[in-house]
Amino acid sequence: MRVIRNPFSDDVNKEFCRLIERNFPDIKSHLYYQNDVKKTVVPVPEWKDRIDRDSLMELYSKEKSLDKNNTKNLHQIDQSISGQRFVKDVGKIRLMLKDKYKGEVVVSGQFYYPPTGYMGWHTNCGDPCERFYITWASEDKKSFFRYYDYEKDEIITDYDDKGITVRRFHIPDRAPHLWHCVGSECDRLSIGFRIHCDIRLDLDTYIELEKRLVGKEGSLSNLRTDYVTELINNAKHS
Repeated sequence: MRVIRNPFSDDVNKEFCRLIERNFPDIKSHLYYQNDVKKTVVPVPEWKDRIDRDSLMELYSKEKSLDKNNTKNLHQIDQSISGQRFVKDVGKIRLMLKDKYKGEVVVSGQFYYPPTGYMGWHTNCGDPCERFYITWASEDKKSFFRYYDYEKDEIITDYDDKGITVRRFHIPDRAPHLWHCVGSECDRLSIGFRIHCDIRLDLDTYIELEKRLVGKEGSLSNLRTDYVTELINNAKHS
């Protein structure tokens, strides 16, 4: 399938965690302060029903794929909520991605999911590209990224670790699409990036890469990142 989990080294993930986690108290405090007036942070008891298999199949059977989600319980984080430090920290993460992948990197979304937060099934097919989502979660395995594996006809629920989880996936502009959604039973911050890069690993190449790296010294995530970086620096396509 097209979802790659934690493609960076532990040191890079720790830096992602530091930059995001230090902003969380201010973001949550501001949102809940606003909520005293706006009442926008509300529990949704039926949230699980909105991102289950039945809700996917109802959309999947339609002639036109759903680009953007049509149901959600989340809050988009803008500068009025996050403050200047968060804007600068997201900018630092963007530059880290740009330096690693040597391509155009654009921030595509910044979201806070409260408990019972979710984003409904969608494909993003209107904006095909490589995407990274860097997620910070307050608890272990209480939030997730869920997607449909069309090859196995299976719903995959990929739970977040406490702290940082990074996912990379390819969004195609035609079928088979990557249908995906998000759910959370804890506090969850998610920052998305679109990357337009000349070099992209398809699934077959990625599997072959994993086979070549097995048995070598060092963590697999470090080896994988170094190998892909070497390909990019040498301007070679795998």
